[in-house]
Amino acid sequence: MQRQTFDDNGKKVPFKLTAQEKMLQSARHASVCAERAQEQHRSQDNREMWQDSFEHHMRDYRRFKKQADREV
Repeated sequence: MQRQTFDDNGKKVPFKLTAQEKMLQSARHASVCAERAQEQHRSQDNREMWQDSFEHHMRDYRRFKKQADREV
């Protein structure tokens, strides 16, 4: 995961996210996935897909949390 910043010439330069930023981003994605997985108008397959995505983002969140704790 990387965010883009611009150099003096206006060109995009990749900038690595910190573990803390990755952790927060994963938490945001997990929150959205959890909301979508609970929406009743979605098909069962679609809700399962969102549930799987939620679990994936929560795994990432825990991994980045451990990294952030080690950096502090």
